[in-house]
Amino acid sequence: MQKCIKNYCNERGIEKCSLHLFRHTFITNAVNQNVSPLILQKITGHSTMKELSRYYNAKTIDMVNIIDGIAPSLKSRKSLYKNKK
Repeated sequence: MQKCIKNYCNERGIEKCSLHLFRHTFITNAVNQNVSPLILQKITGHSTMKELSRYYNAKTIDMVNIIDGIAPSLKSRKSLYKNKK
């Protein structure tokens, strides 16, 4: 399987590829599309959430966007204080 994947990627000029990388990508994309972690655990065959979490690659921008969605950004707070004066 790995050899087939490598050949497929080489033909398309993709240098970094492996079944393991595809697994990471699949899990990260599934999380980003709000797939339930319990469902994802079943799909991937991981026995624990800890094991599953090793495959998720959070991007900094994703974390910033989530935090900004929960709490106003510092920039927004500054403008709120200016308007009160």
